[in-house]
Parts: sequence; C-alpha cells; structure tokens
Amino acid sequence: MDPEKKRKRENSNEEKVVLNIGGIKYETLQSTLTARPDTLLGTMFQERNQMMLHPTNNNEYFFDRNGRAFHYIMEFYRTGKITWDPINYQHQHQYQADENTICFTVNKQELDEELDYFQIPFTNSKLHQVHAKLREDIDEFVDLIIDLVYEGMRMWEEYILIHVYKNRKSLHLVWFPCQSVCRNVKLTPFSFSILSLFQDKFRDKLKASLPGLQYGYELVAQNNNIYYCLELTPNYKF
Repeated sequence: MDPEKKRKRENSNEEKVVLNIGGIKYETLQSTLTARPDTLLGTMFQERNQMMLHPTNNNEYFFDRNGRAFHYIMEFYRTGKITWDPINYQHQHQYQADENTICFTVNKQELDEELDYFQIPFTNSKLHQVHAKLREDIDEFVDLIIDLVYEGMRMWEEYILIHVYKNRKSLHLVWFPCQSVCRNVKLTPFSFSILSLFQDKFRDKLKASLPGLQYGYELVAQNNNIYYCLELTPNYKF
C-alpha cells in the first residue's frame, strides 16, 4: 500500500471514537466532538488533553450514564440541535444489542440530567418550557376525552359525538345517541387549538390509550359556530 494512503487510513481509524454510555455504544469521529469545545466531550477530546484520556479496547470510552438519553446528546454533536420532541416524546427509538432490537423512550427529566452532565448548552430554554407546557395540555385533553369514552361505554353506546367549539372557553357538547343524552361538559381551554394544530398527535395518543378505538372528525361551520365534531367508536372486545 502507498505510504501516504496508509498514513491517511491510520489517521482516519485513530480518529474514530466509541462511546460506551451505560452499555449502549455510539460510534463517532473525534472531530465531531471537538467541534463543540464548550461541552464536556468537546473539551475532553481536544488535542491538548490527549494524555488525560484512558480508553478501553483501544478507542472505547465508558461513561456510567443514561445510554438511552445519550441518543439526543449524540444528535446534538452531529447537528447542533436538540431533536427531542416535547410534544410527542413517547415516540420510540431502537438500538441493536447483540441479536436483539430494543425500543426505548426518554422523558424530559432523563434528558435534562444528561444535558447537564455533558454540559450541552440549551440556548432556547424558554421555548423548551413552552413546548413542555403544550405537551401537558395535550395530555390533559386526551385524559378528559378518555373519561368521556369510558362513560359512554358504561352506557353501551355504539359511538360518542363530541363538539369542540372554537369560541367557547369551557363548555362543549357531548352526545350519547343510544341513550338520547346530550349535555355540556368542561374541557381544557385550548381544546379547539389542540385539534387544529396537533390533530394527528392527539389522535395517536388517544388511540394508544384506547386500543381498537375508531376515530373520526370533521370541521363544521354552522349558525355562526365553528367546531370540531369528533366521532369516537369504542372497541368492546375483551
């Protein structure tokens, strides 16, 4: 092999770093880490600190930390962004462990602890807090709708209709057709906005909590009222 090519290949191999975070291994380049010198790993792998490094298995470094949450730390080094979604944080990621594929989720507290340990700057903490509040509002709305579906199931309703109005702050219409029961209920103040902006996320969370639920919706404009009509058909199989 040409000496110059051999030297470049050796340098390339030496630059690769394996980070063993609580048993989950992440492979990256040293230059990816040192590109962010204001972080723990960025400082650690600077050339001036090479003598302080103590790898195992040649280029592997072990940290007794949360390997699941480190997925987002690694994405920060690669993209400069915190890709964790506070609206839908329960989405699953996968990693390969031996011959098994393991799925996991990471909550806000877990992520915050790792961001702090690895000294990852989160430049827009206010936005982060706003997103977390939005997620809480969506979860509260989902819980209220679940309670209404359970109420309908106790009356053996074939389906439940819920009208979520744009201009109403609190009272919304719920109709149980089989029992000919129609009444106003108090939902969250932002119910209409949640359905307008996060319809898919709301539906997915609702169906995840109520397996087999059939979900339909329609935006209706009638008699100076604008509202979402939700048609929810429970699954009675057990």
